[in-house]
Amino acid sequence: MTHKSTALILLRSGTLMDSYPVLWCDEGEPMATGKLVLGQDSAELSGASDLERRPISERLPYAEIESIHVGRTPRDRLHCNPALIIERREQKLVRIAVLGVGVLGEVADLLARLAA
Repeated sequence: MTHKSTALILLRSGTLMDSYPVLWCDEGEPMATGKLVLGQDSAELSGASDLERRPISERLPYAEIESIHVGRTPRDRLHCNPALIIERREQKLVRIAVLGVGVLGEVADLLARLAA
């Protein structure tokens, strides 16, 4: 069984949450507040831009993710929260701060498995 299939089984079984409250920001863009939903082939960010308060959404296909790591430097953080730094093929880098105690590691692990 692959890492991806294990992660999908955990998501489908209800053992893990499939949606998480987040802050996120594409490189050079305003921050947004909303949720991260983990699907079978991609993750979906949806919410509102903090600057303009307009609805915003973004799809992150797992196949386009090149690397994921936790950024803890002041430059990496979003509103003082450590953030996942996701590098994508031919796309801007995206930072995602998962809100909640102890959840960042869970989401980092799931995304890494799903992108494998």
